[in-house]
Amino acid sequence: MSTTFIGFTGPLGCGKSTFIQIVESWGRKVFRADDIAKELLYQSGGKYDDKLAELLGTDIFTHDPASGKVNYNTKMIRHIIIHDESVRKRFWKFTADIVWSEIMKRTNNYDGFIYVESAILHEAGWNDGRFKHVVCIWCKRETTVERLLNNSRNGNDPLSRYEIQGLLDAQLSVDEKRARSDFCLYNGDDVRQEELPEYLRNLISFWDSTIFKTRPLYESEKNEQSSLA
Repeated sequence: MSTTFIGFTGPLGCGKSTFIQIVESWGRKVFRADDIAKELLYQSGGKYDDKLAELLGTDIFTHDPASGKVNYNTKMIRHIIIHDESVRKRFWKFTADIVWSEIMKRTNNYDGFIYVESAILHEAGWNDGRFKHVVCIWCKRETTVERLLNNSRNGNDPLSRYEIQGLLDAQLSVDEKRARSDFCLYNGDDVRQEELPEYLRNLISFWDSTIFKTRPLYESEKNEQSSLA
């Protein structure tokens, strides 16, 4: 078996991270594109600062005189992404290229399934055949907005309703993401969270039957195995 990539995408706040965490807990290799992008762009000692300045302007940088550290104005970056489509497309293209290159480095001839989570998988042009399957996690837009607002209220990268709406509008609509994906998993507030692992496992079994080995045995199955021992 060679390296086989499976993509997970969907709008902000739809619960992609929850699903990818479940996959990871089953011992599957996963990559979170957004985390890799942040690591490369903002935590690599300024490696890409010149390119960021070219794409987004120098106003996104703030300098701390005491430490000499360069900080990045994420609020301004979001503003640019929301309001300037041409810059957004170039920024996403550049980011997608360096993230995919990094994923290839970290793959290191891995033999098996690799799961990649990216909110802008389709927007970045990754739906070009590099993935065997693309799964879209989705929910209603109003559910997404409320989830992101609640997350912000907990102090996690606070976003205003205006920013949330703008970021959602900057991406493809949920209907477009679903139409371009191979499979879709609904994750609205009416879905019982304790059922998500089985929900996901049944889908993954279409291409990876060994996924059932990760399922805890039901009591009847345990009794059956005991009787056969």
